[in-house]
Amino acid sequence: MSQSVAAIIVNSFLKTFPGADDVQITFKRTQQEAFGPQGSIAKIGRVKAAYDPDENRLILIGSHIRDARDLRETLQHELFVHKGLGLFEAKDQKELVDRIIEAKESDKRLKDIWSEISKRYSDMSLRVQAEEVLAYIAERRLSLMDRA
Repeated sequence: MSQSVAAIIVNSFLKTFPGADDVQITFKRTQQEAFGPQGSIAKIGRVKAAYDPDENRLILIGSHIRDARDLRETLQHELFVHKGLGLFEAKDQKELVDRIIEAKESDKRLKDIWSEISKRYSDMSLRVQAEEVLAYIAERRLSLMDRA
């Protein structure tokens, strides 16, 4: 996806969700350009975007974003969850992540999502995987009721 097309979609998204509009967006054509050799696909896997909470910055990788829908899902994933969790107190973040972990075995609706995330993030902690479960859910298309 080109930077000019991505900018239009990102600006529209940020107008729709003003709580996320303070984030700095950086667009890079390739993963190599974004992260250098240490962040290559071979070393860290394929990355579409990454949110840096210390700098409140989202890096988008244009060559890994398929289309407008993929970009919106990526924005929802990164901003609603990875940025959004930072808006909660640490104890509330912990409680939310704990509940997602508890639901791993007991909630049938999450079973397939947990299975997918466990494969994708097998080298990560259970807490990171739980955050990714939440981020995966956040990618889904929002209905009018969800946005109200």
